[in-house]
Amino acid sequence: MSDSLEQLAAKGAKDQASRDAAQQASRAAEQRAQQALDDRVVRRSLATSKGGMGLWLLGIAPVVALGMAIPAVLEGVAAAVALIVLGVTFAAVLFAAIKLTERRAVGRAMHWLSHLPFPFDIDAYLAGLANTGMQRRIALRVVFAEIPSEADRALFADAVAGAAAMERPKWKGAALTVASETLQTYVPSSGDRDSYYTNGPMHLWVVAVIDTAVRSMQARQLIERVEVQFP
Repeated sequence: MSDSLEQLAAKGAKDQASRDAAQQASRAAEQRAQQALDDRVVRRSLATSKGGMGLWLLGIAPVVALGMAIPAVLEGVAAAVALIVLGVTFAAVLFAAIKLTERRAVGRAMHWLSHLPFPFDIDAYLAGLANTGMQRRIALRVVFAEIPSEADRALFADAVAGAAAMERPKWKGAALTVASETLQTYVPSSGDRDSYYTNGPMHLWVVAVIDTAVRSMQARQLIERVEVQFP
């Protein structure tokens, strides 16, 4: 009985050490992910929602109406001061609302990434999104636990090709690699200060491929992991 208890204790200590190591690795991964999220390009890439523009449209009408009413109530300097205060207040509130919308969009994207039904290297993905370029490409390597049948290989290749614009999918053993076409990741403007980089098109491409095709493939055959590549 004593030997059995000692063996159980040894197993428990070993299991607890493994759990502690896994928790430490998870915390380290979360810290690295948070550092990546601090990058403006990453935040802009993940926050693909159009909510900010919606807030502009919703806020313009009442502000215009109030601005038109001020001259009818006030005159001269008082009217000018009121208009200035109105403009500054509106800009501050709108800026805060847009930032809140961005944070929520980033939160939704991170929740989506962390709840994928297969292993996916979020750190590598965010690190790739932090890089910039005028045009970029992204690829996913879907690794299955076993080599699919010929029929399924053809089916899976056609399925991902129908999910988003891409180069011809390629098989190598149990891995299916799909790569995007060249994506525009720089938004030019008439003024250099208004131009910016965003890898939003890359993130949207990944979401389309995974949600439209890869999840259905996982339901048909076990996926060991999905790797992200930046050709």
